[in-house]
Amino acid sequence: MLRNFTVQEQMFYEASPSILMLEDRAIFNRFATDIRPIQPNIIILDCLQKCYGGDENSKEEMLEWILHVEELQNEHDCSVVVIHHANRNILSTSAMDRSRGTTLLPGWADTVIHMVRQPTGVQLQFGKVRQSGRELHNLNIDFHDYIWTVRV
Repeated sequence: MLRNFTVQEQMFYEASPSILMLEDRAIFNRFATDIRPIQPNIIILDCLQKCYGGDENSKEEMLEWILHVEELQNEHDCSVVVIHHANRNILSTSAMDRSRGTTLLPGWADTVIHMVRQPTGVQLQFGKVRQSGRELHNLNIDFHDYIWTVRV
């Protein structure tokens, strides 16, 4: 299921050959078994649409997916980053309003970051930060040749 590409020491990159529906218990169990020997510090699921086959507007269906992701998070004591596309409501400043699908997903997340194209480049907008209790300010960035730099 997983293909290991050695890029640098202690790094593991996974590329799924197809859609990985983690809400399905059998598929989830195979994925969990495959990554267990790796003991990841971080799991990046890019993007939600590729690892979820249910109705993203259904709280009940999304809850099953979230519970499985939490199992991975708890087993490995790791961070999970979920890349998800925003809806088309670009005028809204609310993390809940700009996230696509049920509000269960942004409600579950500790941090919601929106990546917004600006005339001068890309801006990271922090819509929700639960853990630190502090406000994070928008961050202007450039991305060239796989290198991120902060724009002042």
